[in-house]
Amino acid sequence: MIVFVLDIFTVAALLFGLFFMFAGALGVWRLPDFFNRTHAASKCVTLGISGLLLAAVLHFAVRFVGPEQGGLAWEGLIGAATKAVLVTVFLYTAAPVGSHMLARAAHRDGAKKDKGTLGDDLEADRNRPNGPAPESPV
Repeated sequence: MIVFVLDIFTVAALLFGLFFMFAGALGVWRLPDFFNRTHAASKCVTLGISGLLLAAVLHFAVRFVGPEQGGLAWEGLIGAATKAVLVTVFLYTAAPVGSHMLARAAHRDGAKKDKGTLGDDLEADRNRPNGPAPESPV
C-alpha cells in the first residue's frame, strides 16, 4: 500500500516539474525580448528541476524486492535525497547568478527591449547627473 501511495506522489511531483519545464519552454518561445526570455527560463527551470528531483527521490526510495515484499529502502532514500539536495542548492545559487550575468551583459551590449517595457532602472541610474543613486541603509 505504501508503494502505491509513493508512486502517486512520484507522478504528482513529476507532473509538477514537467508543467514548469513546459511553461519555461513556452515562455522562451513566446516572450518578446531577451530579458523576458531569460526571466522565464531561469524561474521555470529552477521550479521544474525541483519537481523532477523530488520525483526521482520518491522513485528511488521505493525498492521492489518481490510482489509480496515492497517497502521503503532507506539507503536509497538517503542517497537520492542527499544528491537531490546538493543539486538543488547548486541550482538555486547558480541559476539566478547566471541569469543576472547574462541579462547585464545583454544590457551593456545594447540588446533591444520590447516596446511594452515600462522602465529601465539600470539605464536611469547611469544617466543620473550625479552618478548612481546611493544605496538605502534599509
